[in-house]
Amino acid sequence: ARRFSVFRRVPAQEFMVTRLVALRPDMDVFEAIGYLLSHHISGAPVIDEAGNFLGVFSEKTSMRVLIDAVYDQMPTTTVEAFMNTARGRIISEDTDLMTVVQVFIDTPYRRLPVIRDGRLLGQISRRDVLKAEHHLAPFVRSREQSLREQKQRLAEPGRSEGWLAEAERAGLDLSIAAFMDTHAKTIDEETDLLRIAQIFLGTPYRRLPVLRDGKLVGQISRHDVLNAAHGLLEILPQRSTEQSLFLSAVVKRNESPVDF
Repeated sequence: ARRFSVFRRVPAQEFMVTRLVALRPDMDVFEAIGYLLSHHISGAPVIDEAGNFLGVFSEKTSMRVLIDAVYDQMPTTTVEAFMNTARGRIISEDTDLMTVVQVFIDTPYRRLPVIRDGRLLGQISRRDVLKAEHHLAPFVRSREQSLREQKQRLAEPGRSEGWLAEAERAGLDLSIAAFMDTHAKTIDEETDLLRIAQIFLGTPYRRLPVLRDGKLVGQISRHDVLNAAHGLLEILPQRSTEQSLFLSAVVKRNESPVDF
């Protein structure tokens, strides 16, 4: 418990990203898809002119755009119609690291907006948590030391087995097979683009293995689907309407958090 107490003292403002790419709610939805592709990001917050957080537009919500474009012959619409407005992803600048980790474990969200009084201050992704090495290092070193001590103890003179053999004898399966998802959704080479988009919309998966006769021949991600669909639509992102957020690393309460 003491090892995790350090996480409780690390607030979100210390490891959140404050330089963000943001979208406007009235932005053309197909332009927004091209925007995600051109910036190599899987999603972006949507804010109004005052910097108030409205929702998130992502690769997953883009799947609904593609499906509706086919079934409803939708010519175009705005980001506001397709953004995810779920409030369960919102955290504050004081939310601690351990709580952030738990949210990522318990929910399908890949990024959490950091909000103060309705306004966007920054964002934390799963990758940002993993990159917070200076906060995680003490815990990792403690774990490594514990494992080294356990290994030495299991390899003491008089023991006929090494620590791995001991672990296996104790019934601990340390192989990758013990942790992989054996029920993961797969597709074959004949699966069409629309069906793949429907799978991505209805599941938490971000990539699908492509099989032929039970053997892996490739993989398709949400990004691949959007890239292919965007190419078919022949719509190029309009860089002139791009909006970026440049937020200070430490935002004071009396300062505007967004600088356009």
